[in-house]
Amino acid sequence: MNIVDLNFDTYVITPIILIILSNGFRKGKAERKLVQNKIKFQKYYNKKLPIGYNPTDYGKVITQFEYKYIVAIDSNSLVLIQKEDNYNLVQFYKNNNIFFF
Repeated sequence: MNIVDLNFDTYVITPIILIILSNGFRKGKAERKLVQNKIKFQKYYNKKLPIGYNPTDYGKVITQFEYKYIVAIDSNSLVLIQKEDNYNLVQFYKNNNIFFF
């Protein structure tokens, strides 16, 4: 028997005995807070990648061939973008290594 089997058995045979839920009440009215749902960037390895459809949002367009773009984010980061009908296929390169596809 290996360690994975030992840990898995614990989850299978241990029943949940008690669940505690708590809440609190305060006097007065709750403040009304407006939530801004404008997400413009996604952080990935300390890089702000735009959530958008326009390839120029990513940085400086180095070259474009039909629906494919090579965009420089900074001196050692590139993005290859292929535009499709309703979305973009994005490849992120840093120091000549692919980070995601």
